[in-house]
Amino acid sequence: MSKENDFGGKDGKENASFTSNCSGTSITNSNNNTTMTGNNNDMSIKVVGNGSGIKDKELKNNAIVQVEQPLLQSTLNLEYVSLPEIHDRIYAMLNSEKHYRALPNYIETIQKDGMHTMWRRRICEWLLEFVPEFNVSVDTVATSINYIDRYLSKVSTKKCILQLVALAAIFIAAKLHEQRPIEMQEIQSLAEGMYLEMDIRLMECELLHTVQWSINPVTPHLLMRHFVVLAPDVVGLNTMEQLCTHADAFLDISLCEYEFVQFLPSVCSAAALLCALDTMKLNVSLFSELSRYKLLDREDVLQCKELLLDVFKESFPEYYREVFLVSPDCIADHPTNTSTNESIPIPTYGIVDNENKNPNMISSK
Repeated sequence: MSKENDFGGKDGKENASFTSNCSGTSITNSNNNTTMTGNNNDMSIKVVGNGSGIKDKELKNNAIVQVEQPLLQSTLNLEYVSLPEIHDRIYAMLNSEKHYRALPNYIETIQKDGMHTMWRRRICEWLLEFVPEFNVSVDTVATSINYIDRYLSKVSTKKCILQLVALAAIFIAAKLHEQRPIEMQEIQSLAEGMYLEMDIRLMECELLHTVQWSINPVTPHLLMRHFVVLAPDVVGLNTMEQLCTHADAFLDISLCEYEFVQFLPSVCSAAALLCALDTMKLNVSLFSELSRYKLLDREDVLQCKELLLDVFKESFPEYYREVFLVSPDCIADHPTNTSTNESIPIPTYGIVDNENKNPNMISSK
C-alpha cells in the first residue's frame, strides 16, 4: 500500500511530503533539509537538523539532537527526525485527531443489543495480546480499537458479531501498518472455526464503509513518543526509555477501558506522561517544550490522569502503594531524579488468564 499527501506542520509547509508503504516510511522536507526514513523493524531514532530557517532561537540552538534507544515503536518508526519536524508532526496530529473520534457514549445511545463495557474490555485486552504473539506494534492495535469504537458508534452490534468486528479491524490495521500483515489463515485460526473467510472479508468491507475509509487515525502511543523525545538531554536515554515504558502501561489502560473513549489521543498521551512522571518521581518541568501545546495543565488532561490512576490503583494495588509514597497530585514537588536509572518495573495491563486468549472468552461474561 502506498500513500502520499501533504504533511506540513502548523505553518503548512508546501514542500513536505509523506510516503508510506509496506517496506517502510520516508519523509522529505526541502524547507529545512530534513530527510527521515524508517521501517517497522528499525526501533531506533535519531533527531538531527541544521536549524536553518528556524526563527525560534531556542529551537535553532537545539536543532541537533540524537537518540539511539528504541523509543519510537510506532507505525512510523523514524530513523531521522529534526526537532522542528517533531513539532510540525505534533501540530499535524493535534489538528487531525478529532476527525477520527468515536462517540463518547455510544454504548448508551447507539447500542441496542445488550452491549456491555466488559465486552469491549475483553476484546481490547485480547487485541493487546497480538503485540507479543504476532509482533505487531501497539499502534496497530490502537488503530484497530479506533476502528471498533467508530463502528460501534454507528452500528448496534451483538456479542457474537463484536468478535468478528475485532478480527476485521486488526486485519485491516495490520495490512496498513505492518511489514508482515496478519494472514487470513491466522485470523481464521484465532476464530476457531466460528467465522468463514467470506464472513471476515464481508465484515472488512462493511467496517471500511462505516468508517468511510478514514483508516489512519492518530494513536496515543505515537503521540506520546513524540512528546518524550522533546525531553532535554539531561534526562538521559535510559530514563527516556523507561518513561516510554511507563507511559505505555497507562495508555494500555486507556485503550481497554470504555470511559477513556471520551478523551482525544492527545489528552490520553499527556495524561499517561504525567502518570509516568509520577511513577518515576520526575518533575513535570522537564517538559517545558510541551508548554506551547498547553496540554499538561488542561482540565480534561488532569481528569484523564485521575481516571488512569484510579484504574491503575484498582488493578495493581501493591505496586501503587509501593510507588506512590507521596500524593500523585504533587508531581511538581517531586525531586527531579535523572542521575539514576533505577525503576521498579511497571506491571502490564491486560488479560490475567493467558491460557484463554480466544476472543470467544467474552461469551461467558
